[in-house]
Amino acid sequence: MSGDDDVPLGDLAGAILDGVSVDWDAAESSAAPDDRAVVRHLKAIAAIVDARRADAPVTWGPLRLLERIGRGAFGDVYRAWDSRLDREVALKLLPVDSACSGPGDTSIIQEGRLLARVRHPNVVTIHGAERIAECVGLWMEYVDGRTLHQLVVTDRRRFSAREVAAIGRTLCSAVAAVHSAGLLHLDIKAQNVMMARDGRVVLMDFGSGRDRSLTSAADVAGTPLYVAPEVLTGTGSPSIRSDIYSIGVLLFFLLTGSYPVTGADLASLRDAHDHGERRSLAALSSGIPLYLRAIERAIEPRPEGRYESAEALGADLVAPETRSNDTRRGEERQRDDINLDTYEMCVRGHALLDRRGMPSAQLAAELFERAIARDRCFAPAYAGLATAYVFWSFPYRGISFDKAFPVMRPAAVKALQLDPLLAAAHSAMAWVYTYERDWVKAENAFKEA
Repeated sequence: MSGDDDVPLGDLAGAILDGVSVDWDAAESSAAPDDRAVVRHLKAIAAIVDARRADAPVTWGPLRLLERIGRGAFGDVYRAWDSRLDREVALKLLPVDSACSGPGDTSIIQEGRLLARVRHPNVVTIHGAERIAECVGLWMEYVDGRTLHQLVVTDRRRFSAREVAAIGRTLCSAVAAVHSAGLLHLDIKAQNVMMARDGRVVLMDFGSGRDRSLTSAADVAGTPLYVAPEVLTGTGSPSIRSDIYSIGVLLFFLLTGSYPVTGADLASLRDAHDHGERRSLAALSSGIPLYLRAIERAIEPRPEGRYESAEALGADLVAPETRSNDTRRGEERQRDDINLDTYEMCVRGHALLDRRGMPSAQLAAELFERAIARDRCFAPAYAGLATAYVFWSFPYRGISFDKAFPVMRPAAVKALQLDPLLAAAHSAMAWVYTYERDWVKAENAFKEA
């Protein structure tokens, strides 16, 4: 700017940051013609800053508020600076009226007490909770990143199966620590899980959390789409298994961008649960690896059908090739316990199938049936039986389809139920899909095999 009375642009910007009032009309009229547009822009910025300052404090106790990073129904979350320890923190700040949950206590301070009981690298670290003047605040570590919900909905990110499994294992470990501390989270959802810029997954927000010994059927907390059906409908109390249901819904959301049970409102959501209206992973996303079928068990409508612990769910979210040597040795020991006669029948049966031809397929089917009679839990026998009936019923050459199919499909399904990692079971199921003319499922099953 030119002239002795000119105010430097840097000083105007500094005045905005310091909250000093500026006569913008005078500043613009005294500015050089080339600088007047910049002054007008600074004036607009000052108006925005003034509006924010009118709506929010500059400091709260020992913390200097830097920016609002979240806004909720009862209060706001700020990025703040703790001058005593020279570090950034996240501050959840609520007016006293909104924070009160009972005489002499506040819900936000209770949240701080719950968080302080958990020590885990993937659970947000609490630094303090206090009431100052007309606000109650809870400050914790500042996680620089995005919520999983923002990544899926705003950033349109689609997570791979392996990424979902990795997030699931980490989240299960964090939730297991919560449960070990005697707590339930009760609001596990994509909005409450952060992914830091360095990839760390962090479980946040214990505002709905409860001591496990104090929950009852009346405690309906959390976000409805993630709430277990027994809690949502009031037929059961919140429990470890209801937290596991929420983990399952979150992982379902990461894979598909949708939810297993939906409704326009709370009443229709409850109605959908009552009528069993739920979508499967396979219906929304093709080619789901077997180890992610654990998600289906996690969101089982009946609590007793779900995993009994977060650790158990996390243990199943592991791809076969990444399993520990101990797990593999355990599987080998199981194979060593097989009845050798049963095993020999299956080997002979598969050798006959390799020869092809109707007579060989018929003899193979007989061997597999004898093997099943000896051991009704031997998956290779069921897989072999299904495949034998496939080859025995090739169009216009063997037995009729009407006779073969009622044996073929149940045998393939049983083989998969007994051993989801058995290649022959997937191959048998692929043949079944081929006979059903479901070419996509057939291709995926062959690929899985």
